Amino acid sequence: MKNIVVFTGGKAPCLASLNSYFTLHGKPDFVIAADSGLAVAESYGKDFEADFILGDMDSLDDIRRLDKYPKEIVKTFIRDKDYTDTELAIKKALELDSNAFITLIGGGGGRIDHFFAIYEIFSWEKSMNVWLPGTEASQALYFISAGNTAIIENLTVDDDISVCRPSNCYDKGFVESEGLEWEGACFNKKGMPSVSNRISKAYEGKSVKIKACDGNFVLILPVKAACRIF
Repeated sequence: MKNIVVFTGGKAPCLASLNSYFTLHGKPDFVIAADSGLAVAESYGKDFEADFILGDMDSLDDIRRLDKYPKEIVKTFIRDKDYTDTELAIKKALELDSNAFITLIGGGGGRIDHFFAIYEIFSWEKSMNVWLPGTEASQALYFISAGNTAIIENLTVDDDISVCRPSNCYDKGFVESEGLEWEGACFNKKGMPSVSNRISKAYEGKSVKIKACDGNFVLILPVKAACRIF
C-alpha cells in the first residue's frame, strides 16, 4: 500500500510531535503540497519533499518558493472556485492510488468553514485515512469504515476519545467497543455518538478496540495514541 502525505494550509503539528505516528505508519512514498502547505512540507525536511504542488497559491507566503521545483510538478488553479485546495490535493492522491494510505497534515485553526469543508471529505466514497490538523489539543482524526476495527494503544485515563459520524452516516451504523469508560451500547444513535470518552481504568496499559458496524465513523484521538485499523 502506497503511503501518501498531503500538506495543506492552516495550523499544522510540528514534526517532533509526530515521531510516534510516522514510526507506526512509515515515512511517505509520495508527498503532495497544497498552497501554503508547501511551507510546512519544507519545514519537515527532505523526507517530506513535495513530489507534486497544487493550489491557487493565494496563501503561500512567498511565491518564489515554487521557483526551485520543476514546472511539471506544479499545477496552479484560479482563486475563484467552489472547491478548496485541500479537496484538490486529496483527489490528486486518490488519482495516484485509490488504495493508498493517505495522511492529511494541516488545516487546523482559524476558518470554521474550512474545517467543515475538510471534515466533509470523510463523506466521500474514498477519502484520507487520517487528518492531523495541528490543533492546540494535538488531536488526530482517524477514518474507520463499516466492518473495520480500530486497535488503539498508548492511552491514559486523562486522554479524550471521541467518536463522530461523517455527514453521510448521520443516522447510520453503530459502534462496538471494548475498553472505554462507557461502551458503544451507550452511544447516541444519531449524530455524534460519543464526546470526551476515555479509556477505562481497568484497561490502562491495554488496547482499546472500536469496531464500526454498518456505518462509517471518525475517531478523534490524541496524536500520541497508536491506532491501527483492520
